[in-house]
Amino acid sequence: MIRILRNFQLKNLTTFGTGGVGRSIYLLRSSDLPIVLGEIDDFVILGNGSNVIFSDEYFSKNILYVVPLSSFEGINIVSDLLEVDANVSSSALSWWCARKGISGFEFAAGIPGRIGACIFGNAGCFGSDFSKNLKSIFVFDCISKTFSEIDSGNIQFSYRKSSIKNKVILKAYFETSFNKPESVFARTLELLNKKKLSQPHGIKTFGSIFRNPPGNWAGKLLDSLGFRGYKLGGVMVSEKHANFLENIGGSTSDAVKIIKLMQDKVLERYNILLEPEVRFLGEFKELPILSGDEL
Repeated sequence: MIRILRNFQLKNLTTFGTGGVGRSIYLLRSSDLPIVLGEIDDFVILGNGSNVIFSDEYFSKNILYVVPLSSFEGINIVSDLLEVDANVSSSALSWWCARKGISGFEFAAGIPGRIGACIFGNAGCFGSDFSKNLKSIFVFDCISKTFSEIDSGNIQFSYRKSSIKNKVILKAYFETSFNKPESVFARTLELLNKKKLSQPHGIKTFGSIFRNPPGNWAGKLLDSLGFRGYKLGGVMVSEKHANFLENIGGSTSDAVKIIKLMQDKVLERYNILLEPEVRFLGEFKELPILSGDEL
């Protein structure tokens, strides 16, 4: 059953917990999505709400919020391929694979977000990402209003980017490689613990602020400029990792000012333009320099 909420507080839909008011929020299940997509224009799709930040202003577009799947729902083996609903969380997929002894997804346990968004942004860590084992995706084309399957060979992937545009990912198919379940489980736990030691968790954050520039690390550059622990209003740079912001009672405006300041200072000192990894949704009075993928 699809529910429609009007004038909803957007801070309740994201992991960072800021934002203004949304005009219309459609609460729906994965199975409802193909139906709704053919009927609604001018929308954004929201899953876990990580890696995005809404402006403090009124948001006029329709928001399609896909409610989380339960436990390990939406994951199956079909003809030796791993079939995954786009609404499955990265963590759920990783642990499901660990139990089945399917290797190649150990890195995904500590990544917030759902599979559709992870493929779109080619999320990854520890030298791996979602493009590595991807066979194909089943999508809805927002321009032609049609459904189709796209082979991964026809998608251009790079660091935290893909060439997927104007399409909604509904399902993904991955190649499978089997190993001993205890080995996969141990490696998954090892990488998750490693991530917890170096990055903040259990607090309000949207994930990494910037992509790492070629041959360098955004966190290292920001650390060298003394940003760790920097605070403006109710938003602060994490004491644990300088490439993360924590919301301690602030607004999107506070966060954007810090991000812009960070970008300006790194460019001034090192002549390196840091590209934001977070997506900015809504109307903003000011923004950092964007590459075009963040809107």
